[in-house]
Amino acid sequence: MRAAAAAPVAVAVAVAVAVVFAGSVLWGAMYSRNPQFELRTIEIVPGATKSAGEIRALSGVREGDNLFASRADEIRRRILSAAPEIADAEVSKTLPDSLRIAVRDRVPVALLLDERRALDADGLVFPLVGRDVARWRSLPRIENGPSRSVAEAGRRLAGTPGFTPETAEAKMERALRLVVALDARPDFPTRVSTLDVSDPAYLVLLTGENCMVRILWEEIPDDAAINDALDLLEGTLRDARSARAGRLDIMRATRKVHARP
Repeated sequence: MRAAAAAPVAVAVAVAVAVVFAGSVLWGAMYSRNPQFELRTIEIVPGATKSAGEIRALSGVREGDNLFASRADEIRRRILSAAPEIADAEVSKTLPDSLRIAVRDRVPVALLLDERRALDADGLVFPLVGRDVARWRSLPRIENGPSRSVAEAGRRLAGTPGFTPETAEAKMERALRLVVALDARPDFPTRVSTLDVSDPAYLVLLTGENCMVRILWEEIPDDAAINDALDLLEGTLRDARSARAGRLDIMRATRKVHARP
């Protein structure tokens, strides 16, 4: 009885396998192995970081590949995983034989330790290569004294929003938030060239006029506090006498800025 009952189940499984196999064969004949859908046109829209040839090499696609056998999400993943300096890649197909890849470069807002590493506004670390090294040389530089240890390319800095940063990486991330805040102030009266996070108590800024500005880490736990500190600094720098100081200590708690020669 059991054998008799199992027979219809076995037949159903066999039929299902046959249907799947037949469907696979039919799909291959109609699409993935059909020469009508072999790639003949591959359009690359590069950014400034990578050439069209470099992007094509990263994508792994070439003329003669089957359009349906080339997965757009896999092509995108290959490009982004191999080149963290690229922020996004849009891959689109046009029947019967065309593929288009358009990339968008990651935009640096600060240098990290040296001229060949950069950060975007979200804190992702990525390399600067070729002509980009000179192109972005004037960006503010985040330093950590003599240390050159930093998160590897392709990873975001780990911050501690809302708290006083304690690790070097969290301090770098907090310094980056200040750079982003400065970018939103195009009329700020000075340029910040360097942000040094090595002091345990202060974030130390160096302006284009060689003025040292110190801000207590504990007084800039978040973006609102950073902007408040910048308001105090901006008001001080617009005062002719204070602007000539060699060092400025920002004290948010007392709403004062102490000027030193």
